Amino acid sequence: MKEAVALLPGDRLLTIGPSGTSLSADQGQTWQKLDAEGFHAMACAKGTCYAVGAKGKVAVQRFN
Repeated sequence: MKEAVALLPGDRLLTIGPSGTSLSADQGQTWQKLDAEGFHAMACAKGTCYAVGAKGKVAVQRFN
């Protein structure tokens, strides 16, 4: 299950949810699982994404 999706530079898609984080480079046709950490909300700006999860878990990822 996924709870948020963001459009990244290069028309890539990033999605997060309780089942982990995934990235697509082909408009969602295929997905690459990045990790299994669960997150519930995400915001991205200028190539940096911030995700938050249960019990105050926070992640920051920069994308070129």
